[in-house]
Amino acid sequence: MNAVVLLTDGEDTDADGISLDQLLTPLRNEQASGQPVPIITIAYGDSSGAQSLAAISAATGGASYEVSDPSRIRDIFLDAVGKRACRPQCQPAGG
Repeated sequence: MNAVVLLTDGEDTDADGISLDQLLTPLRNEQASGQPVPIITIAYGDSSGAQSLAAISAATGGASYEVSDPSRIRDIFLDAVGKRACRPQCQPAGG
């Protein structure tokens, strides 16, 4: 199964870029196509845009994580990759 893992500070700094709604529509269409590619987002930092990243993950059957402690990134990344085959029915981390 293919998946995308995106680790980002999530801060939207491109004033000329597409809006979240413009992104979510094609992502939802791809999810419904029968060949979805889950996007697993890891929001890092205080201005991580976690809500937008969670919406992207939800639209694709992926998962969303938030982290502010860099020492936790490895564990979160391993959880995200390890559960890619069971998406979207996976248990949350620690569950």
